[in-house]
Amino acid sequence: MTAGAGALVDRVRAIGDGLWRLRAGLGRPWRGLRRKMPARLLIAPQELEPGDPAIALDMYAGQFLLAGRSVQVRGQSPFTVAPPPAAWLHELHGFAWLRHFRESDAALIRQYARALVDDWLGDRAARRHAAACLPEVMASRMMAFLVNSPLLLTGADHAFYLRFLKALAGLAADLEPVARRRALGPVRLAAAISLAAYVLCALSEEKPMRRATRLLEEALDETVLADGCPLDRNPQRAIELASLLLPLRTAYVARGRAVPPAVQGAIERLLRFIRLLRHPSGDMALFNGMGASRFDLIGTIMDFDDAREEPNAEAGGYQRFSRGGTVVIADTGAAVAHRLSGRLHASALAFEMSAGHEKIVTGCGAGPAGLGDLCEALRETAAHSTLAFDGVSELEFQPSRRPDGSDERLAMTPPRTIPPQREADVDGDRLTMAAEGYRRRFGLLHRRKLSLSADGGHLAGIDWLEPAGRAATAPPQAYLRFHLSPRVSADLQQGDTIVQLGLPDGAVWSFEAGGRMLRLEESIYLGGLASQRRSRQIVVAMDGEEIAWSFVCRRPGV
Repeated sequence: MTAGAGALVDRVRAIGDGLWRLRAGLGRPWRGLRRKMPARLLIAPQELEPGDPAIALDMYAGQFLLAGRSVQVRGQSPFTVAPPPAAWLHELHGFAWLRHFRESDAALIRQYARALVDDWLGDRAARRHAAACLPEVMASRMMAFLVNSPLLLTGADHAFYLRFLKALAGLAADLEPVARRRALGPVRLAAAISLAAYVLCALSEEKPMRRATRLLEEALDETVLADGCPLDRNPQRAIELASLLLPLRTAYVARGRAVPPAVQGAIERLLRFIRLLRHPSGDMALFNGMGASRFDLIGTIMDFDDAREEPNAEAGGYQRFSRGGTVVIADTGAAVAHRLSGRLHASALAFEMSAGHEKIVTGCGAGPAGLGDLCEALRETAAHSTLAFDGVSELEFQPSRRPDGSDERLAMTPPRTIPPQREADVDGDRLTMAAEGYRRRFGLLHRRKLSLSADGGHLAGIDWLEPAGRAATAPPQAYLRFHLSPRVSADLQQGDTIVQLGLPDGAVWSFEAGGRMLRLEESIYLGGLASQRRSRQIVVAMDGEEIAWSFVCRRPGV
């Protein structure tokens, strides 16, 4: 090939790469790095989330369980199988599953992890796959490659080592413009964290170090609010961010650098927020994208929490009060920007309640994105312990298309947030909330008042609907729903006007609603260690403008 022809080929490749970057929405590369390959890796961050060697063994056998979906690759590369659900592809190309191989003692299985990464590095189609180009997937891949670099590089040949370093440099160049884009919110922060981790692990120059830290500080200030709540109000997001920032803080120390105050401050705020939404059992409250609680991960994160005071009473539109071992956590329905509402739930005025170390009232929780229609159904109001009109959700969701072609549903313009009113005295705690989600369609305002007695043995509630403007349509039947933990037994008594609740610790509670007829219906719970569990819910028909109800402890637990 002549020099002129070679230059033409390089030019064509450059144009193709530029078009790919525009399609992925990445903008211009980071001129401070220019995809310059580092000489070597200096440190490897420690990942807080533990792996499971049994999952690595399944993958070695060709069974890839990601995002709630299992795909059998049958001897093929997982990067070339027939298109599975988009969420499965996101996790595949994010490589967070490498942690399972790190925990394996079998040399062949550990080597298989490197073979999978090498397969991906050598497959241009895989590297340019739409799912692989999503900013959040690239950020996940960067962190996965860095924290698992000892697994991947131990015993590797020089050629793989160079390909691996080149891939890291390319990721850094692609993530920098993402870390600058304010509109991306939590995705921007994930990119900034992974970019800072790369610089700490691979570079020694002062300029990129300062630049990465500045981008990280800007993203933290924007995404982690002053009370510790993430911008999208997702408790799972707080756990994810804390699990990334804590190892990053250690990486700054390992490189002999001062931990940026913005990083330390964000960690402290996130830990306070997690503590607010955590039940005494260790379970997280199931609001707005929070699913199964990873007790091992959450426990590891909270080991870094030096605070010994009681959890905060409120943050990010969530309220918490505790008396006599009973904890109540409520969602007062704060607004979230439209672009960040892909995992938002219609849970305004929903609450959860636990007594001792047992949860009594809960929500259904959030499932992996790969569950499809079920995952979307769990976002509806009826999947939460609050008032819901039959077949209608408090939030209206509309379809949207992501850059990789996958679908999601975003919340339409959220209703105005009404500040809650809170009181506390020697008699207990009282919380009055209101939600406007039904104003536009039905001309109604939902109000709820919760009162927890001083000894924690009596939670009383009042729900009512208040006229608030002209109704666009007549409302369907409304119901109050109280989803129960699958660990709670429930029996109808006294002509179906009382539900007796038995807890595993021997405690007995009862529920009644002013003599109204009660129903027990099937429900589903995705908040425990199992992926899905059957549970039950108490249902009360809204046959007037107001319903008073109560949970009363009849016999305390051991």
